[in-house]
Amino acid sequence: MVQIIVLLAHILMAPLVFSAEESVFSTLTAEQLEGYQFEQSDSKFQVTPLNVGQQAILDSQRRTVSDLMLRHLGVSRLKGKAADLDHFQALIQRKAIRLDDVTTWQALGVVFGDYIAEQHGLTWVVYEDELGVSKALRWQDTDNFVFPVTVFSKRIQFKETPEPRAIYADLSGVIKGFKALEARPQLP
Repeated sequence: MVQIIVLLAHILMAPLVFSAEESVFSTLTAEQLEGYQFEQSDSKFQVTPLNVGQQAILDSQRRTVSDLMLRHLGVSRLKGKAADLDHFQALIQRKAIRLDDVTTWQALGVVFGDYIAEQHGLTWVVYEDELGVSKALRWQDTDNFVFPVTVFSKRIQFKETPEPRAIYADLSGVIKGFKALEARPQLP
């Protein structure tokens, strides 16, 4: 189940582009779905706290976004309120970040991640698996993660216009889902 949640988070964070004729999804009837055997991933991953260098990198990315906010919006600091999402949207609408500036788009993802972390009680960690090392947000001491750093840069890469409020709403649903799953009574 944990692998499905991590996979869902990856899917939300990195949208794929397919034409209608190229759908990779098959439709199952209720009877087929009931007996469907989901593939179990033996994916191994390791989670560690951010080290001092990684924290410094995040702080540098936060300063980059803070400078952008001040220059383009006259906003001296974010407040951890819903209005922050409007500030992210304003930066996008004003084209304050060049489309090819992946570093700054990812810096915006870090600040967006800070907002998510504050709203949902998540913490920054380092997540490492066979695909590489990523900074992620983790729910308590569980295997539930959100990967906000590339949430904007991936959408730009696929020529989409990021909508921070919509992305936040989607991620909030995922986060509430895995919190509810973790809160269920465990069978003996």
